[in-house]
Amino acid sequence: RSKPLANRAKREIKKEFIFSWIPSYYFSSREYDSQVASRYDHISHKAQLELKLKQGFGFNWRLPLYYRYTEYAGKPYSASYGSKLSFSRSINQFKHQASLHLRQRNYSDTINQGRDNRLFDLGYQLVYSNKPMRIITRMNQQTLTGTRNINDRYQATHAGLKFLYRLSNKLAANMQPRLFAGYTLKSKRYQGLELGKQRNDMRQDYRIGLSLTNKQWRIKTQYSYQQRESNILNFDFQRKKFELGIQYEF
Repeated sequence: RSKPLANRAKREIKKEFIFSWIPSYYFSSREYDSQVASRYDHISHKAQLELKLKQGFGFNWRLPLYYRYTEYAGKPYSASYGSKLSFSRSINQFKHQASLHLRQRNYSDTINQGRDNRLFDLGYQLVYSNKPMRIITRMNQQTLTGTRNINDRYQATHAGLKFLYRLSNKLAANMQPRLFAGYTLKSKRYQGLELGKQRNDMRQDYRIGLSLTNKQWRIKTQYSYQQRESNILNFDFQRKKFELGIQYEF
């Protein structure tokens, strides 16, 4: 005997809408010399509440609401808050995701208060998964407004490619090793004039690294090379970095 149609519909709706929320807190610290205070010494606190809705209208929804506070050289530097609405859908081995990120950033000291800004970021990401490999491509269109100086306002286009490969062997303490490599291209068009002309930057970022993860721990090391080319030579630079990080989730 079949169930009434109305009862089946109610059960399907209950299964479809699965809501959850996850609070989290992040802390990071970077010191260049423990004996001498540096203006580059950095401390960051971030509190976040992430709202999730699974299989709502055929998509998985995420809405993180966050607040971040940072210090440089032991002094308050900036505070920012915002949200990033995203929705995704998986089809076979592909995952499509679109996002909208809104952020307000305010600076603490009077020297930088003119840099207070609002960020609007519209993004799309495509993930291809085929164990043990994963490939991530993404595109973002950004607009930064609200600064006192028009030269700091810009429109930007970001394109990125990331490759991850999970190694089959597990190390001590059940740590799973994963290799990764990435490339990012960023183009910025500033609204104001620098030295009599509009500034346009092109920045490239190459990185390669290794991460070790288990249920709660994550150890990550990476080497990166960054290069920025501008139509105004004063803004050109090259940078090489080696980073090591440890993360623990409660």
